[in-house]
Amino acid sequence: MRRSLGLHPEIYYGGKENNIVQDVIGIAQTNCRQPTRQASMLVTQLEYDRAFRNLLTDLIWPECDRHKADVLQAAINPSAEIMDYLVEIFPNALILGLVRNGIETVASRMKHRSFAHLSFEKQCETWVKSHGVLQWGKRHPEQFRLFRHEWTYQTEELDQQLSAIFDWLGIGACPEVYQNFSAKLWHPSQAPIEPSETWSFAKKAQYFKKNSENWQQWSVEQQSVFKEICGPMMDDLGYPIRF
Repeated sequence: MRRSLGLHPEIYYGGKENNIVQDVIGIAQTNCRQPTRQASMLVTQLEYDRAFRNLLTDLIWPECDRHKADVLQAAINPSAEIMDYLVEIFPNALILGLVRNGIETVASRMKHRSFAHLSFEKQCETWVKSHGVLQWGKRHPEQFRLFRHEWTYQTEELDQQLSAIFDWLGIGACPEVYQNFSAKLWHPSQAPIEPSETWSFAKKAQYFKKNSENWQQWSVEQQSVFKEICGPMMDDLGYPIRF
Protein backbone atom coordinates (compact mmCIF):
# COMPACT_ATOMS: atom_id res chain seq x y z
CA MET A 1 0.00 0.00 0.00
CA ARG A 2 2.59 2.56 1.10
CA ARG A 3 5.06 1.71 -1.65
CA SER A 4 2.44 1.75 -4.38
CA LEU A 5 0.85 5.03 -3.34
CA GLY A 6 4.32 6.48 -2.87
CA LEU A 7 4.88 6.20 -6.62
CA HIS A 8 2.25 8.88 -7.26
CA PRO A 9 3.91 12.14 -8.37
CA GLU A 10 1.50 14.18 -6.24
CA ILE A 11 2.26 12.20 -3.06
CA TYR A 12 5.38 12.68 -0.98
CA TYR A 13 6.44 9.52 0.83
CA GLY A 14 9.79 9.11 2.57
CA GLY A 15 10.03 5.37 1.88
CA LYS A 16 9.80 4.18 5.49
CA GLU A 17 7.20 3.21 8.06
CA ASN A 18 6.52 6.06 10.47
CA ASN A 19 5.46 4.23 13.63
CA ILE A 20 6.91 7.00 15.78
CA VAL A 21 3.68 8.87 15.02
CA GLN A 22 1.49 6.75 17.29
CA ASP A 23 4.14 6.80 20.02
CA VAL A 24 4.37 10.59 20.04
CA ILE A 25 0.60 11.10 19.71
CA GLY A 26 -0.01 8.69 22.60
CA ILE A 27 2.42 10.56 24.88
CA ALA A 28 1.04 13.95 23.85
CA GLN A 29 -2.53 12.81 24.49
CA THR A 30 -1.72 11.38 27.92
CA ASN A 31 0.03 14.56 28.99
CA CYS A 32 -2.69 16.99 27.97
CA ARG A 33 -5.68 14.88 29.06
CA GLN A 34 -4.66 14.07 32.63
CA PRO A 35 -6.02 16.86 34.88
CA THR A 36 -2.87 17.26 36.99
CA ARG A 37 -0.61 17.41 33.96
CA GLN A 38 -3.00 19.64 32.07
CA ALA A 39 -2.89 22.11 34.95
CA SER A 40 0.91 22.23 34.66
CA MET A 41 0.98 23.10 30.97
CA LEU A 42 2.75 26.38 30.26
CA VAL A 43 1.23 26.86 26.81
CA THR A 44 -2.29 26.84 25.41
CA GLN A 45 -3.77 23.67 23.93
CA LEU A 46 -3.43 25.13 20.43
CA GLU A 47 0.26 25.89 21.00
CA TYR A 48 0.76 22.45 22.51
CA ASP A 49 -0.86 20.72 19.53
CA ARG A 50 1.15 22.82 17.09
CA ALA A 51 4.41 21.86 18.82
CA PHE A 52 3.72 18.14 18.39
CA ARG A 53 2.48 18.64 14.82
CA ASN A 54 5.72 20.44 13.98
CA LEU A 55 7.78 17.74 15.70
CA LEU A 56 6.18 14.93 13.70
CA THR A 57 6.30 16.92 10.47
CA ASP A 58 10.05 17.48 10.91
CA LEU A 59 10.61 13.80 11.73
CA ILE A 60 8.66 12.11 8.95
CA TRP A 61 8.77 14.75 6.19
CA PRO A 62 12.18 16.38 6.77
CA GLU A 63 12.79 17.61 3.22
CA CYS A 64 11.09 20.98 3.36
CA ASP A 65 10.99 21.39 -0.41
CA ARG A 66 8.92 18.20 -0.70
CA HIS A 67 6.23 19.67 1.55
CA LYS A 68 4.86 21.26 -1.61
CA ALA A 69 3.36 17.92 -2.62
CA ASP A 70 -0.45 17.77 -2.58
CA VAL A 71 -0.40 14.79 -0.21
CA LEU A 72 2.15 13.96 2.51
CA GLN A 73 1.98 10.25 3.24
CA ALA A 74 2.72 8.63 6.61
CA ALA A 75 2.65 4.85 7.08
CA ILE A 76 1.50 4.20 10.65
CA ASN A 77 -0.26 1.59 12.80
CA PRO A 78 -2.40 3.64 15.20
CA SER A 79 -4.56 2.31 18.00
CA ALA A 80 -8.20 3.33 18.28
CA GLU A 81 -7.45 5.19 21.53
CA ILE A 82 -5.41 7.89 19.78
CA MET A 83 -7.53 8.43 16.66
CA ASP A 84 -9.54 11.38 17.95
CA TYR A 85 -6.44 13.22 19.12
CA LEU A 86 -4.53 12.27 15.98
CA VAL A 87 -7.02 14.18 13.85
CA GLU A 88 -6.99 17.06 16.32
CA ILE A 89 -3.27 17.50 15.78
CA PHE A 90 -3.62 16.87 12.04
CA PRO A 91 -7.15 18.20 11.33
CA ASN A 92 -6.81 17.68 7.57
CA ALA A 93 -5.70 14.06 7.95
CA LEU A 94 -7.29 11.40 5.77
CA ILE A 95 -6.91 7.85 7.06
CA LEU A 96 -6.67 4.97 4.58
CA GLY A 97 -6.99 1.69 6.46
CA LEU A 98 -5.64 -1.52 4.91
CA VAL A 99 -7.21 -4.77 6.09
CA ARG A 100 -6.56 -8.38 5.18
CA ASN A 101 -8.53 -11.55 5.94
CA GLY A 102 -7.74 -12.57 9.52
CA ILE A 103 -7.04 -16.18 8.64
CA GLU A 104 -4.48 -15.16 6.03
CA THR A 105 -2.93 -12.60 8.36
CA VAL A 106 -2.53 -14.94 11.32
CA ALA A 107 -1.15 -17.73 9.09
CA SER A 108 1.29 -15.29 7.49
CA ARG A 109 2.49 -13.92 10.83
CA MET A 110 3.17 -17.46 12.04
CA LYS A 111 5.66 -17.85 9.16
CA HIS A 112 7.20 -14.39 9.33
CA ARG A 113 10.71 -14.35 10.76
CA SER A 114 9.92 -11.36 12.99
CA PHE A 115 6.69 -12.75 14.50
CA ALA A 116 6.97 -16.55 14.35
CA HIS A 117 8.10 -16.78 17.99
CA LEU A 118 4.81 -15.31 19.25
CA SER A 119 1.99 -17.52 20.47
CA PHE A 120 -1.03 -18.26 18.29
CA GLU A 121 -3.20 -16.26 20.68
CA LYS A 122 -0.90 -13.26 20.37
CA GLN A 123 -1.06 -13.44 16.56
CA CYS A 124 -4.86 -13.28 16.77
CA GLU A 125 -4.81 -10.41 19.26
CA THR A 126 -2.49 -8.42 17.01
CA TRP A 127 -4.88 -8.70 14.06
CA VAL A 128 -7.92 -7.53 16.05
CA LYS A 129 -6.08 -4.45 17.34
CA SER A 130 -7.17 -2.70 14.15
CA HIS A 131 -10.86 -3.38 14.80
CA GLY A 132 -11.23 -0.24 16.90
CA VAL A 133 -9.69 1.87 14.15
CA LEU A 134 -12.10 0.41 11.60
CA GLN A 135 -15.01 1.19 13.92
CA TRP A 136 -13.67 4.73 14.33
CA GLY A 137 -13.63 4.96 10.55
CA LYS A 138 -17.31 4.06 10.35
CA ARG A 139 -18.06 7.01 12.62
CA HIS A 140 -15.89 9.35 10.53
CA PRO A 141 -16.55 8.39 6.89
CA GLU A 142 -15.40 11.80 5.66
CA GLN A 143 -11.90 11.12 6.99
CA PHE A 144 -11.60 7.36 6.59
CA ARG A 145 -11.52 4.85 3.74
CA LEU A 146 -11.16 1.09 4.01
CA PHE A 147 -8.99 -0.77 1.51
CA ARG A 148 -9.15 -4.56 1.36
CA HIS A 149 -6.10 -6.65 0.54
CA GLU A 150 -8.04 -8.90 -1.82
CA TRP A 151 -8.78 -5.94 -4.10
CA THR A 152 -5.13 -6.01 -5.18
CA TYR A 153 -5.87 -9.06 -7.34
CA GLN A 154 -9.40 -8.16 -8.50
CA THR A 155 -9.01 -6.24 -11.75
CA GLU A 156 -12.16 -4.09 -11.87
CA GLU A 157 -12.35 -3.64 -8.10
CA LEU A 158 -8.76 -2.40 -7.90
CA ASP A 159 -9.35 0.13 -10.67
CA GLN A 160 -12.57 1.41 -9.08
CA GLN A 161 -11.15 1.61 -5.57
CA LEU A 162 -7.96 3.39 -6.60
CA SER A 163 -9.96 5.88 -8.65
CA ALA A 164 -12.15 6.56 -5.62
CA ILE A 165 -9.09 7.01 -3.40
CA PHE A 166 -7.47 9.45 -5.84
CA ASP A 167 -10.71 11.48 -5.98
CA TRP A 168 -10.91 11.45 -2.18
CA LEU A 169 -7.31 12.68 -1.91
CA GLY A 170 -7.93 15.31 -4.57
CA ILE A 171 -5.22 14.07 -6.92
CA GLY A 172 -5.17 12.71 -10.45
CA ALA A 173 -5.04 9.10 -11.63
CA CYS A 174 -1.67 7.37 -11.83
CA PRO A 175 -1.08 4.19 -13.88
CA GLU A 176 2.17 3.48 -12.00
CA VAL A 177 0.28 3.03 -8.75
CA TYR A 178 -2.19 0.62 -10.33
CA GLN A 179 0.62 -1.33 -11.98
CA ASN A 180 2.59 -1.69 -8.76
CA PHE A 181 -0.48 -2.93 -6.92
CA SER A 182 -1.50 -5.35 -9.62
CA ALA A 183 1.78 -6.79 -10.91
CA LYS A 184 3.67 -7.49 -7.68
CA LEU A 185 3.24 -9.70 -4.66
CA TRP A 186 4.69 -8.17 -1.52
CA HIS A 187 4.90 -11.07 0.88
CA PRO A 188 7.97 -10.99 3.19
CA SER A 189 7.10 -14.17 5.10
CA GLN A 190 7.72 -16.31 2.01
CA ALA A 191 11.42 -16.10 1.19
CA PRO A 192 11.27 -17.82 -2.27
CA ILE A 193 9.10 -15.02 -3.66
CA GLU A 194 11.04 -12.22 -5.29
CA PRO A 195 9.36 -8.80 -4.83
CA SER A 196 10.35 -7.87 -8.37
CA GLU A 197 8.57 -10.88 -9.86
CA THR A 198 5.54 -10.06 -12.01
CA TRP A 199 2.29 -11.74 -10.98
CA SER A 200 -0.93 -11.96 -12.97
CA PHE A 201 -4.23 -11.38 -11.20
CA ALA A 202 -5.15 -15.02 -11.71
CA LYS A 203 -1.86 -16.23 -10.23
CA LYS A 204 -2.22 -13.94 -7.21
CA ALA A 205 -5.83 -15.00 -6.66
CA GLN A 206 -4.79 -18.66 -6.74
CA TYR A 207 -1.93 -18.01 -4.32
CA PHE A 208 -4.06 -16.19 -1.77
CA LYS A 209 -6.95 -18.64 -2.09
CA LYS A 210 -4.50 -21.34 -1.02
CA ASN A 211 -3.35 -19.06 1.80
CA SER A 212 -6.90 -18.67 3.06
CA GLU A 213 -7.05 -22.43 3.61
CA ASN A 214 -4.08 -22.45 5.99
CA TRP A 215 -6.48 -22.89 8.90
CA GLN A 216 -6.53 -26.59 7.98
CA GLN A 217 -3.05 -26.82 9.51
CA TRP A 218 -4.27 -25.40 12.81
CA SER A 219 -5.17 -27.58 15.76
CA VAL A 220 -8.74 -27.75 17.02
CA GLU A 221 -7.68 -25.62 19.97
CA GLN A 222 -6.16 -22.98 17.67
CA GLN A 223 -9.32 -22.88 15.57
CA SER A 224 -11.33 -22.33 18.73
CA VAL A 225 -9.00 -19.53 19.87
CA PHE A 226 -9.26 -17.85 16.47
CA LYS A 227 -13.06 -17.93 16.54
CA GLU A 228 -13.16 -16.49 20.04
CA ILE A 229 -10.70 -13.66 19.44
CA CYS A 230 -11.12 -12.88 15.75
CA GLY A 231 -14.72 -13.95 15.14
CA PRO A 232 -16.40 -10.58 15.78
CA MET A 233 -14.03 -8.69 13.47
CA MET A 234 -14.28 -11.38 10.79
CA ASP A 235 -18.08 -11.07 10.92
CA ASP A 236 -17.92 -7.28 10.84
CA LEU A 237 -15.77 -7.36 7.70
CA GLY A 238 -17.76 -10.16 6.05
CA TYR A 239 -14.93 -12.68 5.99
CA PRO A 240 -16.28 -16.24 6.41
CA ILE A 241 -14.87 -18.73 8.91
CA ARG A 242 -15.15 -22.15 7.29
CA PHE A 243 -14.34 -24.25 10.34
